[in-house]
Amino acid sequence: MLESVNCDMELYAIIENHKFTKASYGKLQAMWLEAHYIEAEKLRGRSLGPVDKYRVRKKFPLPPTIWDGEQKTHCFKERTRSLLREWYLQDPYPNPTKKRELAKATGLNPTQVGNWFKNRRQRDRAAAAKNSFQEVLPPPKTPLKDVLRA
Repeated sequence: MLESVNCDMELYAIIENHKFTKASYGKLQAMWLEAHYIEAEKLRGRSLGPVDKYRVRKKFPLPPTIWDGEQKTHCFKERTRSLLREWYLQDPYPNPTKKRELAKATGLNPTQVGNWFKNRRQRDRAAAAKNSFQEVLPPPKTPLKDVLRA
């Protein structure tokens, strides 16, 4: 176990202190995260679930030597999300061919693309329902400040 920890520390030091080409970022990022996941599994004595992995990623963010600087908000990078939004505005119900095409353009798989569209439609429906509910509510008869004085 001590040997494993030393290897992880050595890996982290190499990644943090050397410059790499952007072409190698993906593999190095995977190595960085996998090493941290394995370390966390050993500490916990069990395999990590999605929430555990999220916490590990937050605790050990990618060093600038292997990160292109683009924020990964939610799950996808901003350029991927903007492309998905663009396509969504054109057609919120893409057919399987369009999903494959978009998957290729974004680097996602067709299932991820389909899930993104499904979630976006659901969020739009929920927002529309909330807005229509607020429009139906009558304005309060007595201003709140008058109620509080009474």
